[in-house]
Amino acid sequence: MERSISQASPRSRGARPRVVERRAAARGAVVLAAALAFAATGCGGRTASRPHELHVVTIRQVAFHPATLSVAPGDTIEWRNRDLVPHTASARLGPWDSGNLPPDSSWRFIPTQTGSFAYFCRYHTTMAGTLSVQRPR
Repeated sequence: MERSISQASPRSRGARPRVVERRAAARGAVVLAAALAFAATGCGGRTASRPHELHVVTIRQVAFHPATLSVAPGDTIEWRNRDLVPHTASARLGPWDSGNLPPDSSWRFIPTQTGSFAYFCRYHTTMAGTLSVQRPR
């Protein structure tokens, strides 16, 4: 802690100088308050980035649950096959294909590009879903 020493008053010549710590304590409190305010606003007024999330799509009874899902780039989507038969999660025109998902297996995908992606099961083409990837607001 910074200390400033005041000069002894003429009346107290020969006495030890007084240590004035109030100013330093006040400056420290101001610096601490500013640092806390800076951190609370996400470093300089920018909003703090949101943590990536895990989203689960369960495959059961020959359907994707939920059939429509909205996520942010960098989030993880996990397809879990809880059905009695194999399935896939294959983008119609998009950047992924899970390949064969046997019963009780799962597959993860992390989207990096934004857009709306229709997907389906290659074995059961009536099974369909939509993945919407949008930047958070």
